Amino acid sequence: MGTGILGEMLREVGYTGEIDGIDRNTAMLDIARSKNIYRNIWIGDIGPYKIENIDDDTYDHGVAGSCIGRGQIEFTSLPTLLRTIKQGGYLVWTLPKHKVQYEVSNLEALKKHCDRWDREDICHLVLCVPAKHTITEDGYVIVLQRGSQKI
Repeated sequence: MGTGILGEMLREVGYTGEIDGIDRNTAMLDIARSKNIYRNIWIGDIGPYKIENIDDDTYDHGVAGSCIGRGQIEFTSLPTLLRTIKQGGYLVWTLPKHKVQYEVSNLEALKKHCDRWDREDICHLVLCVPAKHTITEDGYVIVLQRGSQKI
């Protein structure tokens, strides 16, 4: 969740639904909390284990920016995050270009994970396109959909 920039952006484009956030940095949480955008804010990490305080199939969709990739939320922990999203919902996130240089967070590794997750009915890769990660940094926009693409 960081400082709440994504929450602010969602509000700016007209999203009026409830937004929850999680971050491992208490200073970031304090900044985000002061913006009065989030319904619930939790401190914690997203790893291979169930996220404390968040049930599976809770959210319609999820967004993340600059927190997925080597040294943060590893690709291998994405199923944990995806399980909090309802079947058919989307996880939309950005991956900075500098992170794809690492074997564990390059696009080929992501595609291999997504192939396996599709077979396991966790999610499938909908979109992975070059885009701006920030105003000054290139990256990718990635969209995963909860559930298999099998018909």
